[in-house]
Amino acid sequence: MRSQRILASGILLAAAILLVGRLPQAASDDKIAAKLTVPPVAQPSAGRFQMTAAAGQLYLLDTMTGQVWKHTPNGKADEQFFEAKIKEEGLANMSRILGPTYKSLPLSYWMMLLRDGDKEFQEQGLAALAHFGPKASAAMPDLIDMLTKAAAEDSFFNRLDEAILMVVVRVDPKHDFLRSQLKNKDYKVRRGAAIMISVLGEVDPKAPLEGNRSIRVTSSGGETDLEETPENQWRLPGDKEAIPVLIEMLRDTESINAEITYVDFALAFLASFKGDAATGIPELSRLLMDARSEKRVGALCALAAIGPAAKDSIPAMRLSLKDRDAKVQASAFKALAMLGDRESLSALKSLMKENAFEVRQLAVEALGYFKDDAGTTVPILLEVINTPEAKLKAKVLDQDGNEKGTTDSFELFVIHQAYISLGKLGPAAKAAVPELIRRVKMSDERFAGLARKALRQIAPDEAKKIKPLKPTIDPPSPAIPPAPVLLERPTTRG
Repeated sequence: MRSQRILASGILLAAAILLVGRLPQAASDDKIAAKLTVPPVAQPSAGRFQMTAAAGQLYLLDTMTGQVWKHTPNGKADEQFFEAKIKEEGLANMSRILGPTYKSLPLSYWMMLLRDGDKEFQEQGLAALAHFGPKASAAMPDLIDMLTKAAAEDSFFNRLDEAILMVVVRVDPKHDFLRSQLKNKDYKVRRGAAIMISVLGEVDPKAPLEGNRSIRVTSSGGETDLEETPENQWRLPGDKEAIPVLIEMLRDTESINAEITYVDFALAFLASFKGDAATGIPELSRLLMDARSEKRVGALCALAAIGPAAKDSIPAMRLSLKDRDAKVQASAFKALAMLGDRESLSALKSLMKENAFEVRQLAVEALGYFKDDAGTTVPILLEVINTPEAKLKAKVLDQDGNEKGTTDSFELFVIHQAYISLGKLGPAAKAAVPELIRRVKMSDERFAGLARKALRQIAPDEAKKIKPLKPTIDPPSPAIPPAPVLLERPTTRG
């Protein structure tokens, strides 16, 4: 979905930009070469190789190829040992002297490939760093720099972006490097670290560098498919240290572009921390009165995701049921439903009259939480399921405004959600069983799979008795972005 992709790139860009300029930078080849003009500490051979000390590092330069090896001595004794070993053993054993190697080449060589503009070389460097793991901690600034460039060049997640993130979780498996930046005196560094830690919660540390399509970043309205793909399942317990910074970000005034602000990041990630983010409730409640409707929606999402600890905010959330923006009203309805507020059911009638399908979809989704009121909610959901066929098609017009055919209407989103909500109600929705059985037996592939899934959740024994007329599958989600929805599934990480 476009909004999620925009935020995905925004998060990478924001985090990388704010970290890379303030962390210790690996020296570029040009800078190292310039420093090699100072008197050398040692001259292991009279031609091709030169060694020198600069900025607390020891460098060996291959004057033929331009390759540079770097070593950080622990003291004068180490420096003398380093010098002696080069004289004694020569370049063949340099990698052993300089530390761990991959394919007989030291870490500094592979870090040089990361800085190369050729993506193939960069990918080779990433593969090597994945092999080094935590031993490649010196490469973290380079990895952050790569994220900056990758995000600036491409507005969507691509293979390289994902590979970088997966290397980061191998190099910094406990997020120690990023967590150390949460205490930085510079707010922007803290902010970038908090965002990056939250993003890394999406990355499977054991996934291969290529082909991992599981990285998903929550939009300001929350994720839409958490039933199938739980969010942040690889988050670490220590990642909770980012929460105070995320709360601090709720008052941030900066934007990435016309659509995305740092407040969006804070709202999305606080919601993903669920109950651990309860300390943010006062700030989130304040945002319920924000002038920007998308921020009001995001605050409702986060409060609902926090769960029972946010029940004291219910009176303020009820005021949002009368918000001037219908999407805020619908989001408030769902948020209150998630918190078990049965009084909010009174707002349903007006929401179901809204023309915007996103509003009705959110309202129908909220009905899945009212198990104690199934006598009221099930008939409404059945009415949605039986929407007249004529409403399921929308006219397609040409450039002159003439009708040239029809296509599926947005009403399908609402109907799909009605089946999902019935399934969520479970046995409480037993009154829907006859209609669901009828739908399973129909040849309409748009709904038969959804009906069978709901029936299995409500009456599994009945579902086993019915054989579909032909194999059906749950229809894929339509390609049009649905309305913002609230986070639902409890975090399974850490």
